[in-house]
Amino acid sequence: MSTLPPLPKIDRDGDGPDLMLDVYTHSSLRGARSTVMNDTYGDTLRLEQLGAKVLDLAVTVHLYNERPTLNTAEEIRTRSIELTSFPIIDAWLNSYGLKAKLRIAPSERDAVLNDPLEMIKFFHIYVGAAYICNNQEVVQNWISRLIDPNAVIMTSLPSAPIGPQGPPANTLSFITVALVNQTASQKGIQITFLATSEGQAHQPIWTVRCCMDGEEKGIGIGKSQKIAKEEAARQAFVAMGWGS
Repeated sequence: MSTLPPLPKIDRDGDGPDLMLDVYTHSSLRGARSTVMNDTYGDTLRLEQLGAKVLDLAVTVHLYNERPTLNTAEEIRTRSIELTSFPIIDAWLNSYGLKAKLRIAPSERDAVLNDPLEMIKFFHIYVGAAYICNNQEVVQNWISRLIDPNAVIMTSLPSAPIGPQGPPANTLSFITVALVNQTASQKGIQITFLATSEGQAHQPIWTVRCCMDGEEKGIGIGKSQKIAKEEAARQAFVAMGWGS
């Protein structure tokens, strides 16, 4: 990547060292610390969830303002999925050398660094931290410059945290698990969903992978298995080109 915008700082006031430590420490090394809640941001699971939403919003705003204009909401969503996919995020992590800064248990280091989901989580955590330590405007300009080095700097974005309603609704909400299953069946493709959960028992984070004929086509993360499965199905639907 020829031109990299500077990384947003993730330290502020007296909370900086603690925040940076959490961002750059993988769960394999946290042990008992994984249950400690910070007064400002909670824990890294909350940072990850926040970062995923902030990143999605930043990419969507960039595409919405991009010229020539994308004609439909589906085009914006499809391009957004591409820009937040593992190959793109992995390239950004490598360009900034962030992987080298991530502290991981030696026995798990290779597996973690080569796991797409773990690297996406790591980037989401950094984005969440960048949002807390700065604001949406800073994150927006950073992500826009990552997508397009010549992007126009924006100065009118709100800096308040995302409200109860969250970011804009998924523009592909019409794509349901039933529709994806039906389409796959009609095309003679075997579809499988692989679900895992992590975190505290009363507040798990679900990850669902959607595979077509054994090949992973979508990953969904959510507070419930149903939400994660729906997102994985939507991503797979787009990845298969069925929405065009």
